[in-house]
Amino acid sequence: MGTSQDLRLELGPLSCSIRPAGLPIPETFVHEAQSFDRPVDLSIHVTHDPAFRGAPLFEPMRVNSDGQSVTIVAPAFHATHNLANSKLAIQISAWEHLKLTLRFFAALTLARRGYLLVHSAGLLRNGRAYLFIGPSGAGKTTLSELSDATGHEVLGTDATIVGFRGGHPIAWGTFFSSEPDRSSPRGAELAGCYFIKQAARAHLVALPAHASVSQLQRNTLLMLDGLGRDLAAEIGGVVLDTCMRISRHVACGELSFNRSPSFWRLVDNG
Repeated sequence: MGTSQDLRLELGPLSCSIRPAGLPIPETFVHEAQSFDRPVDLSIHVTHDPAFRGAPLFEPMRVNSDGQSVTIVAPAFHATHNLANSKLAIQISAWEHLKLTLRFFAALTLARRGYLLVHSAGLLRNGRAYLFIGPSGAGKTTLSELSDATGHEVLGTDATIVGFRGGHPIAWGTFFSSEPDRSSPRGAELAGCYFIKQAARAHLVALPAHASVSQLQRNTLLMLDGLGRDLAAEIGGVVLDTCMRISRHVACGELSFNRSPSFWRLVDNG
């Protein structure tokens, strides 16, 4: 059950329009739809191609760019993004592939505009956002569950957008989370970035700016391989600049935590 109408999504500062070419969009996407008046930043045209059915999702996957467009060729989908007019054409065999494809191109479009899609849990405390950053298995979902149980709002459990608005660092939730029903698209001022690992005892160590920048770069969900030297250098430079700005404006640290919401006391005492 779904809709065949154009669908509009807001991914933080990024406005997207999805045209399903007559195919019904699943309710999981319809649930995320918003109504907005601002111009569309990324126009997405989706077509169904049964030839991709049953193929492995990503392996092998090739990314190519001629400087004017970026193309992904994978066994389960093909996609081409025209960088000049911000139009994205996707061929898929199953709708569950759309979210993964969209995540790649949303991260690319965001990065070109000075925003990062960070591999992180985004949590709200006292109206401010905190990012808990790390690779799969680091404990992002665990921290989200601990915080949710104590009344904190979860922006997202796996992917959060960060950037600046009016000179202030802002974080937005996304539906790219591993548990989209527990995510929120709202934004809030960013107060801290914490690189996490699970341990028997909870403790927090402040990180110097250069270490914070390195960690943020490492955990940004962006693939530059295949984009070509000039485009990769352009985007890499913007990402570096955003990471440096974040490290100057918010508290950054390495957080070891156990399965207890007591880690918030460490964050509060900073």
